[in-house]
Amino acid sequence: MLKISGKTEDGRLVVSGVFSFYETQGVHLSVIFDELNNRGMVPDWVALYLETWAVGIMPERVMSMLSESIYDAYGADYRDHVIQTLKTILPTPDDFGWKLKKKPKK
Repeated sequence: MLKISGKTEDGRLVVSGVFSFYETQGVHLSVIFDELNNRGMVPDWVALYLETWAVGIMPERVMSMLSESIYDAYGADYRDHVIQTLKTILPTPDDFGWKLKKKPKK
């Protein structure tokens, strides 16, 4: 379920529950982002990132998923800002000493 979770400095509503909506309804992220943008809203980027991590999607994959979809709905400059901010403020597996195993080459 989508919920209003705050407001940006420029007055746009911030919406949480975006990833859960994507997962349960099967609506592509770029479609959700585009609709939010058309309504003057933005996703709660931190909540979205943490929701994906909670279901086991690795940060690199999350950034890849978000990059194209943010670009489609909000443009390149906004995408670059969101991705850089997420990379700066959010934890990664390395922050917890997790080692990602690479598949052995055959």
